[in-house]
Amino acid sequence: MPVEEFPAPFNKLSGDHLENLLCIYKAVLADSSAEVGKTCIRPKTNSSCIKKKGCS
Repeated sequence: MPVEEFPAPFNKLSGDHLENLLCIYKAVLADSSAEVGKTCIRPKTNSSCIKKKGCS
């Protein structure tokens, strides 16, 4: 899906940044009833996404 098709402000991100955002929040996005925290959550350096060099 092209970045331009995402709603604002997501369509202003680069493809790499958008992929990272979707990777980090995939569990929250998959469960629309999940509560979203108010702080920014960054993956730990031993995160499975970082180890795999991306998400699946």
